[in-house]
Amino acid sequence: MDLLQPDYTKYAARFYRVTTLTPTLPTANVNVVSNTPSGGNLVSIGNPARSYMLKVSTNGWQWTCLLTNSILTGGQVSARSSLGSADALTTFVSSAQSRLMDSPAVGWRAFYFDGSVQSTSWLQLAVTRTNGSLVTIGVTNQSGGTLASLTLALLNAISAEPTLQGSDGIIWDDYSVDPFGATTFHLYPRSPGLAAAAVRARLSASASISLSPGGNVALNQNLSDLQPRNHLYITIGATALPGNMLLDTTSLPDGYHELTAVAYEGSSVATQTKATIPIRIQNTPLTAALTLLDLGDTGSVQGTYHLQVAASTNTVSRITLFSTGGVLATATNQSSATFAVGGTTLCAGLHPFYALVRTSDGLQYRTETHWVRLHN
Repeated sequence: MDLLQPDYTKYAARFYRVTTLTPTLPTANVNVVSNTPSGGNLVSIGNPARSYMLKVSTNGWQWTCLLTNSILTGGQVSARSSLGSADALTTFVSSAQSRLMDSPAVGWRAFYFDGSVQSTSWLQLAVTRTNGSLVTIGVTNQSGGTLASLTLALLNAISAEPTLQGSDGIIWDDYSVDPFGATTFHLYPRSPGLAAAAVRARLSASASISLSPGGNVALNQNLSDLQPRNHLYITIGATALPGNMLLDTTSLPDGYHELTAVAYEGSSVATQTKATIPIRIQNTPLTAALTLLDLGDTGSVQGTYHLQVAASTNTVSRITLFSTGGVLATATNQSSATFAVGGTTLCAGLHPFYALVRTSDGLQYRTETHWVRLHN
């Protein structure tokens, strides 16, 4: 405020008393909307500035507490679907997370000065930080400058104010002057998110200077960017999808195989899962066995190990040993072969070993897979 004292020369001394009032925090917005599909009510609590309790009453004087929120956060989210009058539940809703996530965006507010500047013109900015404390900064046109220089003096005073240097302070940017001498700039909170953007700014100026916006405003002009967010997924489909397929085993080598079914639904690739069952095919008399002669379930990478493959017939044309990366070794025209495998070839880790036996008349047999972990 401006306090005019035209008779101040009459007094040798004068005393003034100033009392700082604790700012009153704004109340939260409570909105109740009828939720017609479920028959209940949806209660929305918007922009709470302090912890709160949600209570309900049927007579206005007996109240029952439904919720106590001691720590202000983005809020919790739960979603579910019900069968309703349908024969089967085929539409599902789910939330990506159980809690709304705070936005990483930084709030801002644009400010504008216009008008004429005199020798006694002044600008003032009052900042109410999120903890309720008030910081006031003012400059006066004592050097006969322009509106641009007076605005820049105010911005420099903001940068130099120690109480605005912390995480709950503000900074300015985007200062510009139009061809008619009007000035604009943006104020930003020093921290991201909706809570930090609750810092409030009030501009005031001498009578010859107009400004916008007036009043005590928060730095949340980009409110849609600052609001906490979450994702709700709506999926439609059957809970089970039965299916049959024909497998022609004559096109596969005899021996040991795995059948794997991969299933997923469309809300995310993270829903993919699989089920595997081992099978053994035997359409011909051919059999074979893989034996790990000096290698157990674990072994050292620095060792050399011997694996033996023996077939049930003498008409074998090729024996191929497989492991991580593909073919390890091959033997020809032998019904039984012993392979030497160096651990350094495979390196540390879990490795499979199996063999494929082929005969001169076109038969094939795949041995059972053995898993071995090599370590340094």
